[in-house]
Amino acid sequence: MQNALFGVFREALDIVQMDGMPRVPGIVVDFDLTNPEVVISPRLQDLYQKEMTIVLEHWFEDLEVKEEGFWVTLNFNDIPERLFVPYLSIIYFFDQNANIGFQIPRYGQSSDVSPIVELSEEAPSQTTDKVVSLDDFRTK
Repeated sequence: MQNALFGVFREALDIVQMDGMPRVPGIVVDFDLTNPEVVISPRLQDLYQKEMTIVLEHWFEDLEVKEEGFWVTLNFNDIPERLFVPYLSIIYFFDQNANIGFQIPRYGQSSDVSPIVELSEEAPSQTTDKVVSLDDFRTK
């Protein structure tokens, strides 16, 4: 299950890497800083000791999507910081453009994963499932 979810996330990052962010808002990523493969500066490690949330939206550079994770440069209080986020450290991601996100279970937790879908503005009292095709993210 984790590999499938990471594949969906990686596909979204591949599109952003090739074509840039399709539109704002962007992609929210929450990840576990205790994973030894995470690379962040000591300054950020002091600020965010266990978990960190980043948003790929307005200002990010040098996105490199790799097999095991991704590199990105983000701006923290006008200081550029280079980060490496391994897929296995990701706790949650939400693609605001597609309006879909996933909470990814950690090892030893329940493997029941359901997408987190926001309520439609047209039907605020009803929750609807949304099927998203990866073709929606591809440039035609």
